[in-house]
Amino acid sequence: MPKSLTYTVKELLTSILQTWPGNADIVYGIGRETTIQELSVSYKEATRSIGYAKRYDIPIVEYSMLGLERLLYEVDQELLERFMEDKLHRLRTADSTLIHTLKLFIKSNRNQKQTAKQLHVHPNTLYYRLKKVEELLKIDFANEKDWIDFVVAFQIFMSLNKKMC
Repeated sequence: MPKSLTYTVKELLTSILQTWPGNADIVYGIGRETTIQELSVSYKEATRSIGYAKRYDIPIVEYSMLGLERLLYEVDQELLERFMEDKLHRLRTADSTLIHTLKLFIKSNRNQKQTAKQLHVHPNTLYYRLKKVEELLKIDFANEKDWIDFVVAFQIFMSLNKKMC
């Protein structure tokens, strides 16, 4: 979406909120910019964005800004849960410290130094925790396929267990 259009969307939303100030529970879904002939596609995207916004309690969702979430939202929930279970089932017994460590490790894009700093732990402690996860799940974070599968499964886990995470 061009910068000027994004700015226009923000202006429009500000105007709507000023016009109807008491409607804080309204959610907004924004489809991608399209030609008039493809307006129905943008409308469907906006509708999907609204569904996503409601599910995850987000006030404004731009369809084009959704990444992996867009795919995960469109896939059958049971299929996602089975994928997550296949990849992470051995983590069920893990304590919340390990889950928090993994969350920060993913967020820092596998930067161990930054993750250790955020956790206020020695880098060796982080290394031990990560090796424990790799052994538990029988994966190698250095292997691209293992890493991608793990991150996708962990994202599903996070969305299904928001209160825990």
